[in-house]
Amino acid sequence: MRHLFSLLMLVLLPVALSSGVLAFETAALQAILIDSATGTVLLEKDSDVPAPPASLSKLM
Repeated sequence: MRHLFSLLMLVLLPVALSSGVLAFETAALQAILIDSATGTVLLEKDSDVPAPPASLSKLM
């Protein structure tokens, strides 16, 4: 029984881990998410399109 369980884990675990990347959807028109430690872009959605600031305090 232990060998059967080990064999199943050996076969099924890589399949489960390979589908670990999940698609992320956002309702925002533009978005960018960057890992601060590495600088890697994790999510990007129309980040190169210019957009006006959302409030006056961001201009000051």
